[in-house]
Amino acid sequence: MRILVITPKLPYPPSGADEQDRYFGIQQLVELGHQVRIVAKVATHQTRDQVVAMQSALSIAPIRLVPYVHRLRLTRLLNPYYLDGAAFEFTDPKLVNALDGVRSEFDPEAVWVDGSYAWPAAEWSLRNGLKTIVRSVNVESYHILSDEGYSFPNIVRAVAKFAGERRLAQIGVRIAAITPVERDFYERSGAREALVLPLRALPSILARGQHKARREASPLNIFYSGSTYSVAHNLAAATFVIREIVPLLRVALQDKFRLYITGAKLPEPLLSRLPPMVEYVGYVSDYPTFLSRMDIALAPSLGGAGMQQKIFEPLALGIPTVTSARGIAGYPFVNGASVLLATEADEFVSAIATLGDFERRVEIGTAARQISESIFSRRALGDTVTALLS
Repeated sequence: MRILVITPKLPYPPSGADEQDRYFGIQQLVELGHQVRIVAKVATHQTRDQVVAMQSALSIAPIRLVPYVHRLRLTRLLNPYYLDGAAFEFTDPKLVNALDGVRSEFDPEAVWVDGSYAWPAAEWSLRNGLKTIVRSVNVESYHILSDEGYSFPNIVRAVAKFAGERRLAQIGVRIAAITPVERDFYERSGAREALVLPLRALPSILARGQHKARREASPLNIFYSGSTYSVAHNLAAATFVIREIVPLLRVALQDKFRLYITGAKLPEPLLSRLPPMVEYVGYVSDYPTFLSRMDIALAPSLGGAGMQQKIFEPLALGIPTVTSARGIAGYPFVNGASVLLATEADEFVSAIATLGDFERRVEIGTAARQISESIFSRRALGDTVTALLS
């Protein structure tokens, strides 16, 4: 099938989870045998070398790039749907011209739009009678409030995002929701068809093999990973771990553990007061090797939306994971069987303490791996994409 992909950001190189999802999504379409063309919005910091590298990596035709313009026009101010500037970018005449050009040259049979806020591009596709799929990475209206708080500007932003998400649900596209919770949101909002398509990097993570538990784990190696602590919910979780969980762990485990914190930009006030058994390792260049030395993933989820890779990567690898119920986002991991769920600091500590037993770590990790293989495999995700395109 000939598929035109419209994306709000050139997905190369894959760094954050959103970029990885776009990159591996395009790779997946190519691996399934589809012909792919890309029209991408491009930020000023992205270079031509990155474009060429992505084309080479995925063996796809030249990518049509359209710069961001950040227009502030009367039509935007008068239309409540366009209060979301990210959505208004997809009404840009230069973008529409680029889409029209690719349509006439390539004659796509389907259009794949990355990002719920790109719904104007989905409307362009529908106007041209094309099968249209929209990939939604998170419900941004909820994400803004849960991550940044209920200030007046955030409420205005969230309302604008919600209006766009409702419109997306009701215009007749197929929605590839990233979690069961997100699928349910779009179905309640009027979506005709919404299927769950998990993080598309997960098949590659599964391919790295199952984590081998260390029998002699003394001290226990525990890790918390946040991609960057400039993200509010990552910083909140790191603060919770360092200031509330670690002091109780020191009592429960009598300091027979080490906690490793990965991710960029941990603020100095936290960094300068780390307890002696906590090590900030920052960016890890060889993350698979780092994980092979770990015993437990500690991943409290205090904000954000969508599918947090810091939770689902260890689950997919079979690393016993202690997290928050909200972080599971409706996926079928069962508390006490394939994951350990907690809310308060003492509950996290109690859960970690039970994983001091080698057999218990193997039991939890193996069950998580088995569930992950059944729902995150390359075949399972490929079947969902095929159903969306059928």
